[in-house]
Amino acid sequence: MEYIIGIDTGGIFTDVTVVADGSISFYKALTTPGRLDGVFNALESAADGLGVTLRVLLSNTQRFIYSSTFATNLMVERSNEGKAGALATKGFGDTLIIRRSMKNSTWDSQEPYPQPLIPRRLTREVTERVDYAGKVITPLDVEEAKRVIDDVCKLGVEAVAICLLHAYANPDHERQLKKLVEQRFPNIFVYCSSDISPELREYERMSTTAFAAYVGPGVDRHLARLEKRGRDGGLKVEPLIMQSSGGVMGAEEARRKPVAMLFSGPAGGVIGSHFLSKTMAIPNFITTDMGGTSFDVGLVKDGEIQTSTMAELERWALMGRRVDLHTIGAGGGSIAHLDPQGIIKVGPRSAGAEPGPACYGRGGIEPTVTDADVVLGYIDPDYFLGGKMKLRADLAHKAVKERIADRIGMSPVEVASGIYQIINAKMVDAMRVHSVERGHDPRDFALLAFGGAGPVHAAAFHAQLGTKTLLIPMLAPVFSSMGVLATNLKHSYSRTYRSLLSKLDLERVNRIYTEMEKEARVVLKREGIETSNIVMQRSIDMSYSGQIHELEVPILQGPLVAGSIKGIINTFSQKYLSIFGYQEDESIIQAITFRLEGIGKVPQPTMERLPMGGKDARAAFMKQKEMYLPEDKKFARANVYNGDKLAPGNQISGPAIIQYAATTAVLFPGQKATCDEWRNLAIN
Repeated sequence: MEYIIGIDTGGIFTDVTVVADGSISFYKALTTPGRLDGVFNALESAADGLGVTLRVLLSNTQRFIYSSTFATNLMVERSNEGKAGALATKGFGDTLIIRRSMKNSTWDSQEPYPQPLIPRRLTREVTERVDYAGKVITPLDVEEAKRVIDDVCKLGVEAVAICLLHAYANPDHERQLKKLVEQRFPNIFVYCSSDISPELREYERMSTTAFAAYVGPGVDRHLARLEKRGRDGGLKVEPLIMQSSGGVMGAEEARRKPVAMLFSGPAGGVIGSHFLSKTMAIPNFITTDMGGTSFDVGLVKDGEIQTSTMAELERWALMGRRVDLHTIGAGGGSIAHLDPQGIIKVGPRSAGAEPGPACYGRGGIEPTVTDADVVLGYIDPDYFLGGKMKLRADLAHKAVKERIADRIGMSPVEVASGIYQIINAKMVDAMRVHSVERGHDPRDFALLAFGGAGPVHAAAFHAQLGTKTLLIPMLAPVFSSMGVLATNLKHSYSRTYRSLLSKLDLERVNRIYTEMEKEARVVLKREGIETSNIVMQRSIDMSYSGQIHELEVPILQGPLVAGSIKGIINTFSQKYLSIFGYQEDESIIQAITFRLEGIGKVPQPTMERLPMGGKDARAAFMKQKEMYLPEDKKFARANVYNGDKLAPGNQISGPAIIQYAATTAVLFPGQKATCDEWRNLAIN
């Protein structure tokens, strides 16, 4: 038997989804931060569940896809301080400190700037200068460069980021410096901005290259450990690594461009949402992934994943194609606490997998969202992970009571309800930021809720947001690991060439696209993709002349000719109109950056559509229990159902609790859930 394995390593749980002969099964294990034990514990569970040894499972695996928050955690935890250096053009060594000279808060004059990824003491300047068109004004001073390289590389750095002014237009000086570093210090990693992000915008380009140098050595070691443990266990294929763009890439390419792994974990869930959108013919989804540490919001609009080419992480700019996500610190492990004024706050700090929520009984003493859910009766301590992991309700009550309730004169239930409502409000705000502030009306979207903690809260925030319907997918607790299985190989390329559209050098543009396509084909063929399965997608970042922000406009394949310009202008104008509500027909349009995505198509999983049956869900009934109703401020009797025994067509009315093997859905009075043809739970 052949297998396809998808892995998603979250803040608390590691999820594994396995496709075998068309059937899909999933498994979970506690994440081991910074280590791969959690991954291979989950794989051991998968092997046991499939009735084979781990070696048989791995040796018969045809695709092994890995998604992880490892790179992001390196940044969030700032665990590589003082290990990355930088080389910049003389006079531009302070770029990471100056940034854009802007603060997040307009009104807070005391807001501190974030600490640079690479401190000034590890940044050195070299004599060279290239103008915006790529013309060499001042040649690289090679002898000085050798002294500068020796100076910074002897300070204990593991990696060097090279970012020279206008290197996007002419990368020769960066490549010379890279060669010098590799010759003199072969064990030091080197990342050039012309390789990582060959686009204009000096600060953003240097920040992105600094990200690569900061996380690159750690990513390299992490992937090496993954490959070795896989090989030792019998894996014969190269692991494919989920990237933030919504595609996967080989481990070798991930080492070259480690920034592509930042945000890679949450991207898998949006890919799964896109897969579900096509399967169910639902064009508009707000996607929500509530795991142990974070809450991630994405959009599928008109059947397409919404992406961006600029993001922020830890208040630092990050260039490059990525699924457009809005993330906040709100998960099952988010810790509730009192601020100095005695007001309950929830998150962003998380209990993580170690020690985890108090109810896990692993040493945690601070109350978390999961502890509140246990106190309110939403999560059954005896049926967590289908009964495989027993929770301690007494420890949940104790944490809520002693750390908060006793200090402010409230009952544990009142505090738990407050925690539940506060975290829901934070998630609703995040969804509004990602929809309303982008010009989208949530009432035009269905809401898709997944992640282990998501279904517990989804019915509550669905009611507040006013979305069309709420869908909890059958594989909600492992949806991101399922999503990576629906992912093609993908590599993103970009080149900046700024020109008015009317004066565009079409020969140069065609040469740019030809070079990018050639590079994409080489990489995809190296990763085993047949020529017939390679697809190229082109786009151009454009704006009206004088604007500082661009819109990305898709264009057709094939050489651009004079007649192509009219179609490009029309596409840009229509997109501008749809987003901003007007267009400037008389304004001059400019092209800024030319982009290409090389896609390697791979077989996609399928979901079996079952016939709808009767409404009666009594076959799935388990028992009755008390659950808390926040609006009524009291407990009520609720029917409890086994979600894994629901059949298509079955209907359940709230108040009710639907328990699955790895998550729980909660229905409140007035809400009705229907099990659909794919065994998803649809709630109105």
